[in-house]
Amino acid sequence: MITGRRLSGARRCLFSAGFGLCLSLCLYNVSAASTIQKFSMPDLVNLAELIFEGEVTAVRSDELGDGLVYTWVRFRVADVVKGGDPGEQIELRFLGGSMNDRMLSVSDLNMPVPGERGIYFVESLAEGYVNPLLGWSQGHYLIHPDQQGEDRVYATTEPESETAVMADELSALKQKALKAKGPGPAAVGSARTSSAGLSQPEPGNTYLSPAQFKQEIRQLLEPASP
Repeated sequence: MITGRRLSGARRCLFSAGFGLCLSLCLYNVSAASTIQKFSMPDLVNLAELIFEGEVTAVRSDELGDGLVYTWVRFRVADVVKGGDPGEQIELRFLGGSMNDRMLSVSDLNMPVPGERGIYFVESLAEGYVNPLLGWSQGHYLIHPDQQGEDRVYATTEPESETAVMADELSALKQKALKAKGPGPAAVGSARTSSAGLSQPEPGNTYLSPAQFKQEIRQLLEPASP
């Protein structure tokens, strides 16, 4: 049994895993029937220990004493939205990766890749997590230029797909959650997805820039008015 939180606490991200071993390739595959709790945007903001904008500068994999392969992803930190200042760089550890002739993969776990830019919701800086990003893909936002060359924020809500975060939907979600003082819907945006994997604008919606998205997060961090 492997948990998506620290091994001592399995409240939010639990999956049962079977290891398949291919002796000729020394290949392990964690093929999981995953149960990842869905979080609203206020939940993500409140529960994350660290939220930052950054760029992946390096990725390395190694085998530890437990016999499993892990991958360390190094980020250049551009801006800290929540949490203590980690400095100019931060390194997060993910379960899985490849080294020499060994590979360990975890289904539904999409690691950040070199050159990637994004906004990351880190559940905890302590090691011992399968995926340190809160809610896995729910805490993993990418930054890409749109067709006009302007940077926009995309949510990696599903493997191999990216959904642009829309200003009107995120604002409506935030207001609904604050009024109800409880969790809102899990999704923060929706859009048509092109064959290239990037969403195309829907009429009447404005996709958030990184600055706008971070401002929405900071507003959620502000104490609610009495």
